Amino acid sequence: MSDEHQARLNMMKLKILKLERENLKTQAKTTGAMVEQIRAIIKNEARKICEVKRNAD
Repeated sequence: MSDEHQARLNMMKLKILKLERENLKTQAKTTGAMVEQIRAIIKNEARKICEVKRNAD
């Protein structure tokens, strides 16, 4: 895995962990809502990677 991809993966993990930590403090979100937010984070990062690949070609 390239350094750029590894960096993007680490940023995605960090976003998810921050979301989890915030929810542990407040318990404001249901499990389903957390799953949807994590799914959105993953989709957004995947979309960014695909855009970078398309622009590189």
